[in-house]
Amino acid sequence: MNTPYQLNWLVPAPTDLRAKNLTDLMSRCWLHLGKTKRTTPILHEADGGDYIKVSALEETGIATIYDQDLLLFLIAKVVQDKNDGKELDPFVRFTGADFWDFLGKKFSKTGKITNKNKLEYDRLDDMVNRLKGTQIETNIRKGPIRENLKFNWLSSVRTLEPLRVQQLIEDRMDKGEEPFQKSDPRSYRKGFEVELPEWIMEPIRREQPHVLTYNHDYFKITKGIERFLYQFARKASGSNPAGWFESLDSIYQKSGSTAPKRVFLNRVRKILEKNTQQVFAGLDKDDVEQCRLLEYQITPVQKGRKMGLRFTRTKTFPSKREPMEITN
Repeated sequence: MNTPYQLNWLVPAPTDLRAKNLTDLMSRCWLHLGKTKRTTPILHEADGGDYIKVSALEETGIATIYDQDLLLFLIAKVVQDKNDGKELDPFVRFTGADFWDFLGKKFSKTGKITNKNKLEYDRLDDMVNRLKGTQIETNIRKGPIRENLKFNWLSSVRTLEPLRVQQLIEDRMDKGEEPFQKSDPRSYRKGFEVELPEWIMEPIRREQPHVLTYNHDYFKITKGIERFLYQFARKASGSNPAGWFESLDSIYQKSGSTAPKRVFLNRVRKILEKNTQQVFAGLDKDDVEQCRLLEYQITPVQKGRKMGLRFTRTKTFPSKREPMEITN
């Protein structure tokens, strides 16, 4: 276990990590789909008494599906440690540049924190604060005794001030490594130490971790609803050749959206239009061009009186990564 305030600058490189999420977090949305502050709790209830309640501090609001990018990064790091045979540690240390590398974003090539990077660090600080300030209460995990558990996405947070270039150079030289050049963006960056809750760690500790890998192009999806549709497809369709059908009513409920149902479904319609140039409402179900959302096809289907979507995994899994510019 690393000692507190000691960052590990070595392998695996963030760009070698594949985004991963817990399967428990993919069938329903536990996060706010928008970018504006939400303080209204998210509540999912199912037959049998299972429930999920997500609330947050007034000052931070509920963590968003964009904040989840950091969780995907942290889970990927812990899973990598497990695959490497290391002792699992809920304390994860990283820098802003590590996280941006993981997302495939470009950042300043200068040896200082630029205004552009500072803005990204401010956004990362806000992301960390929302994850820390969001509380989850649930009983969906089954065991000998049904438990109602409460936790936050991040149990604790430590912020490490930017380290000087000379400190990093000396640290690397002590390890027999080539020192950073002053022009290397890693030579001056802010660090974080966060603690993941046991609720997240437990599925990873299992012999077969209950996690699924995301297509890395997921991070290029800009719409919150579209991100939710992808992670729902990733969990629901699995390897079933027939895919998975879900009614539009159910998709709306599982999204946790605060938008009126008609507004939500109109946004879903626009997502399909964007990918297929066809509107699913009123189309002949036998003559529908399938919507492609990364490695999944989404097909409008009429089952009896219910309109819904069928999610089917294709044989291809796009893996090409193209850097994304950080924009203000």
